[in-house]
Amino acid sequence: MQLPVHDWQFWVATVIALVALRHVLRMLFPSGIPIGKRRRKAAGTRATLTVDRKPVDR
Repeated sequence: MQLPVHDWQFWVATVIALVALRHVLRMLFPSGIPIGKRRRKAAGTRATLTVDRKPVDR
């Protein structure tokens, strides 16, 4: 059995399946697999003050 590559419905269904697969992979591995051109955000700087606005002793 050959794939119907000349049928437009085959390509529409293929694109829908690939988008669904990408969505499932992003749900399973939110930051582990780089899919697409999105890059991780740089880690922010941690605050050095406490609630009382006093510096944290190191």
